[in-house]
Amino acid sequence: MCLFEQPESEIMRRLQHRRVDPETGIEYNVEIKAPEDPAILARLIALPDDAEATIKSRLQAYLHQQHHIEEAYKDMLFTVQADQPIEQVTEVISDVILNPIF
Repeated sequence: MCLFEQPESEIMRRLQHRRVDPETGIEYNVEIKAPEDPAILARLIALPDDAEATIKSRLQAYLHQQHHIEEAYKDMLFTVQADQPIEQVTEVISDVILNPIF
């Protein structure tokens, strides 16, 4: 089991810029990787769950339970710093999958 860790500011940045295409259901992050097609970009909508207050509430609920989650899975948990480039995160996860430590 993988535990992704990143600063709260990064969580907020990523989620507040998330949009969904109502026609296809595909999610985009308009800051990190927006769609190249202007027609798709124009129809993207923000989800209510991505409002700042909702994100903070969900994050607080997770942080309140985090210790219990980590304790329950301590024998099979590894941590990944998720605020790295996706290629680095993928490399860490792939390495653990190919060379399990459990």
